[in-house]
Amino acid sequence: MNEHADAFWREFLATLPPDHHAHSRPIPVAEGFGDNPELAEELGQLIHQGIKTATCASLWEHELEGLPIPQAGQYEIVLDGQNRPLAVYLLTEVTIRPF
Repeated sequence: MNEHADAFWREFLATLPPDHHAHSRPIPVAEGFGDNPELAEELGQLIHQGIKTATCASLWEHELEGLPIPQAGQYEIVLDGQNRPLAVYLLTEVTIRPF
């Protein structure tokens, strides 16, 4: 977690009522989308604007790298091309399908 994302998360929590369930959650994953800074910037802006509302990832890659499978109800922080936080988003649905 970078220090900017940590501060961004704390600022987000400050906007929520004290009894909101997010206060009991650990600091979420913070990452950019895409494989280069330009794409991370473009996709991050689309997410921030509410245009990009879905994504996909390889189950095989998660398993290979020992990463947990994302779960509905999980918060994440999207980073721009310079690794600065843009938005907090809530995963509302996770579906595993054959490719």
